[in-house]
Amino acid sequence: MKKTVIYVIMTSVICFFTSHLLAQDLSPKENKTTGKWGFVDKQGKVVIPYKYAIAGEFSDGLAMVAIDKKAGYINKLGKIVIPLQYDGVGSFNNGFATVMIDSKWGVIDKTGKEIIPCLYQHIQSLEGSDGFSVALDDKLGFFDKTGKQIIPFEYDRLAIIKDGGGFVGFYKGMWVKIDKDGNRMQ
Repeated sequence: MKKTVIYVIMTSVICFFTSHLLAQDLSPKENKTTGKWGFVDKQGKVVIPYKYAIAGEFSDGLAMVAIDKKAGYINKLGKIVIPLQYDGVGSFNNGFATVMIDSKWGVIDKTGKEIIPCLYQHIQSLEGSDGFSVALDDKLGFFDKTGKQIIPFEYDRLAIIKDGGGFVGFYKGMWVKIDKDGNRMQ
């Protein structure tokens, strides 16, 4: 009984401090002496030590960090949650981030699962959509957030039509309407 009470108290204390740390607003900061980056709280207290070659702002609870020219992501406890294996990374937005290996871009989710493989020239979230504009051989296509290609790589430009109206794409010198399933409309 006594061990159970101690365990419950210790678990509660750990949960309290962990939730407090995760709730903090942390900002990346460079140590001007060493050139290394870490994270500080609002009062300027170092919470995550200066050990990174570069560090980015927290977004969706994760921050980009890099060591030895490889980047990945940490949580607000400073734990590496997505390994430092990428040549380039973007910030998380709505649970997804762009990542680069050997000058090719892809998309991962917050668990590090590859949604779109690192095979493409460029990828960006398409504002107002549930997916990504993806470039291959200087042509654009569209992938949804599951990694399924919806629009083939045939367009010079792509834009979303608000309110679920599909897309418009610049194709063979003219703008065409594309439905939400990727079909060109006449």
